[in-house]
Amino acid sequence: MRQAVLSVIPRSAISRPGLQCFGRYFTADSGSRCAGQASLSNTSDLLSTASREKWVTRKEYTRIRSLEDLHEDDPVFRLTKEMGKYIEWTAASDIDPFFHRKSNRIVLALLHVEIEGVSHYVRGINTEVSLPTGSLCAERAAIVKARTEFPGVMREHMRGIAVVEAPNASPGEVVDHMDLANPLPPCGACREWLEKIQEKSRQFYVLTYTDLDLCEVHERFLFWSVNEETDAPEDLGPWACRMCGEMNVPFSTACRKCTVDRFSFEYNQFPTHHRKLCFAVLETLTFHGPTSLQGLHQLLCKTENSKKQRRLVTRTVKTLESNEREDERTGEVYGRLIWKNERGQYTISETGRRVHMAWIEKRLRKKASRKATQKADHASCSNGNSSTQ
Repeated sequence: MRQAVLSVIPRSAISRPGLQCFGRYFTADSGSRCAGQASLSNTSDLLSTASREKWVTRKEYTRIRSLEDLHEDDPVFRLTKEMGKYIEWTAASDIDPFFHRKSNRIVLALLHVEIEGVSHYVRGINTEVSLPTGSLCAERAAIVKARTEFPGVMREHMRGIAVVEAPNASPGEVVDHMDLANPLPPCGACREWLEKIQEKSRQFYVLTYTDLDLCEVHERFLFWSVNEETDAPEDLGPWACRMCGEMNVPFSTACRKCTVDRFSFEYNQFPTHHRKLCFAVLETLTFHGPTSLQGLHQLLCKTENSKKQRRLVTRTVKTLESNEREDERTGEVYGRLIWKNERGQYTISETGRRVHMAWIEKRLRKKASRKATQKADHASCSNGNSSTQ
């Protein structure tokens, strides 16, 4: 989840008489020169403000482990085993479909509560009767039941909760588990409840599973987040096409006027010299993450002591780093392929990542085309031989 305030040009400025929008700047007709100069000044102020804005990133973590790798004393292992018993007990029960008639799905939740060193596992099941009063999810049902069984329970006593979708079938009926929505994250309402629990129980976690065997455990720390200042995603804000000056909406890739792809080789003026090595650098940064120049030498040079290869890698990295440009007409920044972080490590940008993916897709298309041509040639030869015979 990303939280930020976007600085954009006001719609009122665009619709003001006598002004025409061109990229990020405005030009005035002959009857509105003064107004145009004022608008240019306002737009420059907006752009300078945007350059000082900060972004906050919220990260969520999911730890995926195999059940067989967990120790028997691990709370996650014990909660998972109890969930297995709950699934078996539910499967042997004849559940009234009235209580699930809205979604026709059964969701089970198991809340781990620890009071005075003793663990209790409280069961909950969803109830969706399709009435104006609303539905009750399994997670909230387990929390309410815990308060019913232990009136003095506090949020600090709650350690974690496991959630899984179970088959909605009669006992003995065969069900395709692929139709189930596991691993199942909490809905918005349940998420708010669980977040309030996590405020007092900092180690609180949510367990989900890929299937009913419960062999792969997804341990979601939904509210453990790291806030950091970062750049905005490169496709988040509105952008001006440097080819035609058209202003495009956020999260768009192709220009709505000239249809150019803003992440294409041509648009970003991708380097033409040593192109294969350029893509090798992008691929290395994609799979290895932020890497120092020395690390790139070790990963890309075939022989460690080859000064020529090291110089070539260094020159290629510098070329990619300096590829960033700013269009004079629109002020649009393009061609930012890699950049150096505060630790001096090279990091691939979103543009670089997309350019790299486009290169891979282009290679795959060429390979598929060659195979299709070879197959057609082979079929043609076979038909020719058979007609000759």
